[in-house]
Amino acid sequence: LIWLQGPTRVEPYMQAMHAAFAIGAVASPLFIEWALTELRSFAPAFYSIAAFLALCSLPLATYRGPLAPAEDAAARGGGGGDGVKDRGE
Repeated sequence: LIWLQGPTRVEPYMQAMHAAFAIGAVASPLFIEWALTELRSFAPAFYSIAAFLALCSLPLATYRGPLAPAEDAAARGGGGGDGVKDRGE
């Protein structure tokens, strides 16, 4: 995130990432506990969480990351710190 957004613009994205981890850390054990008490097996909850995470990660499979850190591109004058190298266009 720091490489993509740069050190001055990363804060809201970092907070969103930590919030997502916190939601998962709270929701996953509750979902597993529900499956164990109602279904007598953790397998349905486990496979449901796995399928959800696989669907969420599909866009990442096609994402092309930045070519250079945002602060390096800004220092070279390559697009105002957007994380993309200056291609001389």
